Amino acid sequence: MAKKVVTCLTISAPSTASSEFVAEYKIDSTGVNTGVKDSTLGYVFRDRYWTLNRTSGSSSVYVTLSWDGYYRLLDSIATTCYWDGSKWANLGQGTYSSTDSTGTMRTSNAINNFSEFTFAYKSIGSISGLPFSCSNIQTQGQLQVCLNAGAPICQITTNIDLIDNGPTGKLYLPINIPEGSVLQGYNSSNINQAWWQEGCRVLSTTKTTLYKTPLKNMFMFTMEPGATLQNLRLRGASCNFQDYNGDRKLCGGVYVGDDWGLTLTTTIQNCEIACFSYAGIFKSPRPRTVIVKNCYVHKVKANGNAPGLGYGCWAQGGFLDPNDDGNITYENVILMIAKQQSTDRDIPITGI
Repeated sequence: MAKKVVTCLTISAPSTASSEFVAEYKIDSTGVNTGVKDSTLGYVFRDRYWTLNRTSGSSSVYVTLSWDGYYRLLDSIATTCYWDGSKWANLGQGTYSSTDSTGTMRTSNAINNFSEFTFAYKSIGSISGLPFSCSNIQTQGQLQVCLNAGAPICQITTNIDLIDNGPTGKLYLPINIPEGSVLQGYNSSNINQAWWQEGCRVLSTTKTTLYKTPLKNMFMFTMEPGATLQNLRLRGASCNFQDYNGDRKLCGGVYVGDDWGLTLTTTIQNCEIACFSYAGIFKSPRPRTVIVKNCYVHKVKANGNAPGLGYGCWAQGGFLDPNDDGNITYENVILMIAKQQSTDRDIPITGI
């Protein structure tokens, strides 16, 4: 039986008895409408949203949206928005109430136009009093805020161990790199160092999980079309040729997600991606253009007791639709793999 998702939308009392409204919550893997949005908006949850229509009457109402563990909202920088016919418009952060995993948020004003409603994050330029700079990220919490707010440049200036506290925690994996954002390492000499240079910053994790769908939940990062990841070392939970994952548990590096109809290029360059047991880089069927350049992908080893196959870079095509596979370009990339638990050395696959 399919799992049912119930996430409520409520409205304030209409001013006229003749006003009637119909609402529906939807999950859409391709993302509703387009990514065009107000300049005050960062990341918009286009894959989960409500449709609200006024079927009779003329009343304006306040709209209250609710969230569960899927969203893991950082409520202090969250807001409500709706599709105004041409873009996502910011409806503001009215009264809200939340715990670590659930909450509600009301629009700041009454609404008289109705279509799709959802949550979003404020853009980095519209967040007042931010106590840190996205050019000097030193904690996971800072990283999540900067990426959720769509900061154009997010610079890691120290090594960070990334954790996943699950649906009830504010620190979580995977972390999404949105369209238009560049996540990069930056060292104390104010130089962007590639993986082969001293001082390149390391992002590590001990997260492991059972094989699950959606596949992206097994990974450290997800990337949208138009995102860039560069000058970093990513290290998972399966280093030193040992199986630290336990029975049937897996970990993944970078998941390049659906393009939602966009034709932007996703770029991964100057990165070391190592110590994962499912895949170092996984391209889902939909992204049209992915570039992997000057990267070293190694120590990606399958757990023999789990479905993971130890892919260095898995470029999944559309097995149902031949037009869905897109292109992935490798330039000066080293792919190496340790295929079995007993293997004590990397097996070179190819250098492109």
